[in-house]
Amino acid sequence: MEGRFSHFTRFHLILELLGLIMMIFLVIFFFLKWSAVSGPVPTHFNAAGQVDAWGDKNSLLGLFATAFGLYITLSVVELFPNVWNMPVKVTEENRGRLINISLYMLIFLKLIVLLLFFVLLFFSMSVLPLPVWLLPLYLIILFGTVALFIVRLIRAGKKTLS
Repeated sequence: MEGRFSHFTRFHLILELLGLIMMIFLVIFFFLKWSAVSGPVPTHFNAAGQVDAWGDKNSLLGLFATAFGLYITLSVVELFPNVWNMPVKVTEENRGRLINISLYMLIFLKLIVLLLFFVLLFFSMSVLPLPVWLLPLYLIILFGTVALFIVRLIRAGKKTLS
């Protein structure tokens, strides 16, 4: 079992704790705000952040369940680095570096996704439109994070080939 967790550094664990705190905060926010929600709530926003679909407050349960499910799924996936796909050939020499980089990517993506779901729940439960800058900013952060880590993975894989 020690091999499965050997790639978790102190920084990894701090990021995991931050993710857990974010998930706990999301749960607390959701249940504290739940009783105050009445009437229809936004269930979909267009690209400009305007509400373009409405539903009853029970539709928020799906959004909450999705956030919780993604958090659990990504947390479990982090524990099984042997099943991850890598953009480079994995060798004994580069395996540790590639797993560390991939683990950081998963943790950061989990934090980014949790933050988005909190924002979506906040605006939906408050019956507010999303800021117009939110979608472009989120997409830049999400895809920028993935691109950054893929570049790091490719560079780490090439170091051993030369």
